[in-house]
Amino acid sequence: MIFKRTLTQDPFNMFLDPLMNTTFDTVKFSPDSKVNETDNGFEIMVAVPGITSDELSVEVDWGKNTLHVEYDGEGNDFVQAFKKAYEVPLTIDLSSIEVEVEHGVITLTLSRKEESSRKKIL
Repeated sequence: MIFKRTLTQDPFNMFLDPLMNTTFDTVKFSPDSKVNETDNGFEIMVAVPGITSDELSVEVDWGKNTLHVEYDGEGNDFVQAFKKAYEVPLTIDLSSIEVEVEHGVITLTLSRKEESSRKKIL
């Protein structure tokens, strides 16, 4: 009679192997932000402590009605490089967006378009 030895894997290692061989993606940094509706439109506040206005980029994509806030610097203990995008409602006048950076907070003020009167087209 011939005995054949079979190799079985330990249940503990069977469980851990997939976990140990997996590389985890680090979560990309995204600063805290808050959007408030005001009487005249919206106000967006983004927390960027220790970052000056010279290091930031705020752009408007007119074709997609999107507002982009970006920081590509080395960062500090609180902030790392980030890209953040906000969809802007069609009721907002993109040419009147105001940006202020004070005490580590970017404040974006978005004003509504002036109401146009109703016009019959047919």
